[in-house]
Amino acid sequence: MTSTAHYQRRLVTCASCGQTGPHHGHGYCTTCYSRWHYHGRPTDGPPAPGTLPRQTKPRPLPTHCHRGHPLDDTNLRYDSRGVRLCNSCRLDVERAYRQRRFAQQHPGHDVIPAVDGRRYCRTCRNTDNVDEMAVERAASGDPPARLTPAERAAAVLQLTGKGLTNEVIAQRIRCHPRTVSAARQRNRAKTAPRPV
Repeated sequence: MTSTAHYQRRLVTCASCGQTGPHHGHGYCTTCYSRWHYHGRPTDGPPAPGTLPRQTKPRPLPTHCHRGHPLDDTNLRYDSRGVRLCNSCRLDVERAYRQRRFAQQHPGHDVIPAVDGRRYCRTCRNTDNVDEMAVERAASGDPPARLTPAERAAAVLQLTGKGLTNEVIAQRIRCHPRTVSAARQRNRAKTAPRPV
C-alpha cells in the first residue's frame, strides 16, 4: 500500500508573505516561489504581488540568416505575425521547387540552358523532330503514352483537314478540347498569309 503523504508538500510559513502554505523551496510558498523565479531570483526575495515583470534586454538583430544571407534593409522582411524572414531564403526555396518540378516533367529529356539562364527542353519543344508514326497513331485514335506538343499539333492539323470537330479530335488524341482549340489557332497563325 502506497502512501500519498510522500507526494504532498509540507506546510510552512512563507518567509516572504507570512502565510501558511505548501513549501516549494527556499522557505517560500508555491506562489511566492513562482514569483521569485519569474523575476530572475532576486537576492532580496520575491517582489510584492502585482509588480511589473522583469525587464528583458532586447535581443540584437542578427546580421545574417541561418543560411548566411545578409539581413539588410533590402533582404529582411516581416510576416503578419512579426516574424523575421529572409527574402533570399524564400527565393532559394522557390527556385529549388521550380527545378524539382521541371525535372519531374522532363525526365531523360534533352535539356539545355537558355540565354536568359532558364532551362530549355529540346525534346518537348523541338518542332523538327516529329515522329510520323506517333502522329498516325494519334490520328487513328490510338495515341502513344506521350505526345510532344509538335506531334499533337501535327495530329490536330491532319484531323482538322478531315473536317472533324474539336471534341472528336480531343477524344481521338486523348486530350482536352481546349488543347485542340489552342493547337488549331497556332496552326492558323502559322499558315495565315502575312502582310507585305
